[in-house]
Amino acid sequence: MTTKSVATAAALGLLVLLAGCETATTSVRFETPQPATIQYAGQSYPLPATIDLMRPTSDTGSVRSRLVLQTAGPDGKEMVVNGIVEAYGYKPTDIDLLAVNGCKINESAIKSIANGEVITITGMSASQQKLYVLNLGLGKGQ
Repeated sequence: MTTKSVATAAALGLLVLLAGCETATTSVRFETPQPATIQYAGQSYPLPATIDLMRPTSDTGSVRSRLVLQTAGPDGKEMVVNGIVEAYGYKPTDIDLLAVNGCKINESAIKSIANGEVITITGMSASQQKLYVLNLGLGKGQ
């Protein structure tokens, strides 16, 4: 085998490996009752904002990412909330393509987080396919 054919075989093998790692995105509109900011994938989004969550290109599996929500707590002081969002692969239907996917973090959720609880929000598509699961909490030591 020549050096050129070894390099070609290695490049083809790398392409096959990378093809299995592709991601798509699901757009989700995040809202809170008061001004807030989300940091996700190296970007900062003042809310309300639509954020493209990374997900698998296939209709199976999931992609887990971290995010940070900065908002005012019930006492008016800034609260930094840690989050893990798991976005699921799904097969969008015609109705899913028309819908706006949302995530509303309401005042009672913010109060629960301030009290040390972890909240979970599950997002579903218009066709009732699971889009994401978002877990939010203060983290240890806060």
